[in-house]
Amino acid sequence: MLPDQVGCFGDAGLVLSSSEAKLEFNAEDLSHETSLPTSYMFRVFVTKSDRESAGYADQILRVKSGDPPQMAITCVLNCDSSMNPTERLALQAECTNCRKKEKLSYEWTLVNADDDSPSQINWEGRSSTGKTRQSVTVTGGVFVSDVSHSYTFIVTGGFVSRV
Repeated sequence: MLPDQVGCFGDAGLVLSSSEAKLEFNAEDLSHETSLPTSYMFRVFVTKSDRESAGYADQILRVKSGDPPQMAITCVLNCDSSMNPTERLALQAECTNCRKKEKLSYEWTLVNADDDSPSQINWEGRSSTGKTRQSVTVTGGVFVSDVSHSYTFIVTGGFVSRV
């Protein structure tokens, strides 16, 4: 840790070390004591064990006061009690606590309900909408299998900041 760094979440002794591609933490750990946006800088260091050189990238996270968007998912197409895996499936997200003109970003994920592991769906090839729109449509045949599986669709929404 460099001498002028405060450390994670204001704790000079806390340095996160991970080889994972994703960093998750509780949003409550980000203190937000004013109505003004608070900024956090994350610096990711990248090294390879057999090389002496290293690189880094900075990411700024701006936190605004208020509640995060709450999402509800509605089935639009192929909505019977058991979906037909050979037909398209269409779902739509709706923010239940947003004001009318607030702009949101969306990200859909699909997990195996049996073990909460991410499903390896090819969003570009098997979805006509991709995974970053308010609605998602998955092409027919994606869920065809000789064995029964259960999946969970998760949509994450975030407020798009205006610069």
